[in-house]
Amino acid sequence: MQRVVKRYCKALFELALEQDQLETVENDLLRILEIIGQNEDFTAFLASPIVRESQKTQLLTDVFKNQVSPLTNQFLMLLSQKKRSSLLPLIVQHFRAMLLAWRDIVEVELTSVADLNDEQLKRIQIHLQEVTGKSVILKKSYDPALIGGFIVKMGDTVIDNSIRNQLNKLHEHLTAQ
Repeated sequence: MQRVVKRYCKALFELALEQDQLETVENDLLRILEIIGQNEDFTAFLASPIVRESQKTQLLTDVFKNQVSPLTNQFLMLLSQKKRSSLLPLIVQHFRAMLLAWRDIVEVELTSVADLNDEQLKRIQIHLQEVTGKSVILKKSYDPALIGGFIVKMGDTVIDNSIRNQLNKLHEHLTAQ
């Protein structure tokens, strides 16, 4: 399934790039993701094997026809014709990831015990930009269980600089002896 998502996503990306509509398609897909995210029934409807594809096409047309560009609308209709409507949420997520990579941007999840001040965030961001050679977008979250410090998740890479992790390592070291 992942290969199918990548194929559709790549086709849409290349077409949008060719027609100089990357930003328009990106905004359309973000709007679609927002609408889908607000309604679990919508996602279930698209994923349902019981619902006829003509009903899915009608729903997509009714909901998005006047809210997205013609290119995005054509893409939605193609997905429906090929019986791939259920893949729409995954395609939107993958498209965004492709666009960020194309723009040389990496999203980083930063988890800390409390809100970091602007200077701390800026230092972390600059360091990550130097390490990756890319622009960095920080997505912040909080976890009081960390006790202190922070955790950085960048793709498959995790940098755990939390006090909880350091205490766990110390515990392992002391119990191993």
